[in-house]
Amino acid sequence: MIRIFDLFSLSLLVGCAPSVEDSGPVGSGAADGSDGADGSDGSDGGALAYVTGVSADYATGALSTVTVAGRTVDDNLVPIASDAAVAFSGGALWQLNRYGFDTLRKYTPGALSAPQWEVELGDLSNPTDAEVCAGRLFVSLYGTARVAILDPDTGLVTGAVDLSDHGDGDGVGPEPGGIVSLDGRLYVSLDRLDRTDGAWSDAGGRVVEADCETGAVTDAWDVGGNSGVLGVWDGRVVASGRAHGDQPAGIYALTPGGDAELVADLTSTGHDPSAGAIWGDVAVVATVAPDYSGYALRCVDLVTGAITTATSTDAFLTSVATHPGGEAWVTMGWSWLDPAGSPPGIQVYDVETCAPLGVPITLSLAPTSIAFE
Repeated sequence: MIRIFDLFSLSLLVGCAPSVEDSGPVGSGAADGSDGADGSDGSDGGALAYVTGVSADYATGALSTVTVAGRTVDDNLVPIASDAAVAFSGGALWQLNRYGFDTLRKYTPGALSAPQWEVELGDLSNPTDAEVCAGRLFVSLYGTARVAILDPDTGLVTGAVDLSDHGDGDGVGPEPGGIVSLDGRLYVSLDRLDRTDGAWSDAGGRVVEADCETGAVTDAWDVGGNSGVLGVWDGRVVASGRAHGDQPAGIYALTPGGDAELVADLTSTGHDPSAGAIWGDVAVVATVAPDYSGYALRCVDLVTGAITTATSTDAFLTSVATHPGGEAWVTMGWSWLDPAGSPPGIQVYDVETCAPLGVPITLSLAPTSIAFE
């Protein structure tokens, strides 16, 4: 059922830190081109970036805005869950309160004083990403074996995409995460982590295709481990995967009705992809060392497969989002190794040159995800 919370009541609910492994995949703020975020516009039009943030003790969260043109921060506008994310699709802002909170809010862009509605999605369902396709709202539920289908106007749950045939052996579900859409089809990344006996072993990542009208799964591709969907490029879906079995860590292009092509092998970097987004012919990808001792931001030419490293850092790179002006905004959290030496913020990069633009944007909380209007 739909339940409307007043903002003060929600702030009282925010109180415990989620475990990292229960939080779902990070960095699902990738631009897929469906809302003009494919580099074809070239102007910001006074647009806003919506940013979720979290405190150092993971006790509180907040939703803030940053103007794209002037980098002006309007901080801590709305209290939210400490494990939260945002998505912008279908002309609306979708704010997901994730593991242990398990709600979805719909906001009118630029009007954050109160949501249009808030819906509960089930205990420990862990809503992770949202996408409007064929007039229906799809919400991935990381703690289940389904993608919920909602009426975007009312928030009523009207159905689900059944992912039980793509399980990983633990009977819980294949951990659906990021979502993009293309030509009336939905593409959902599955981490497929076998939680049997608490081991969280990697059964191999996968991306599934579903028909947005019927909700039926119509195709699937294996793409390494801990897969993610970064966006749409050249009529194909771009996905990422960590090294798994005979598949290297890399960036893959999935052709609807066809095969998965490895367009960039990341093996030489010694890192696995952890988040990313598309602008033009470039995938901007955050990567992480297998032992989480270091991160890097890299620009991958999807045509040639060439990899350019923009920066290497101890900071926790939590998400990547691209804007039509040719910028990539990368959220940075505290380093696991040296929290005091890596203050959180948002570093903006020029995608064409793969170079940082100015100093990081600072907020009172550590930013965790971004969605552009």
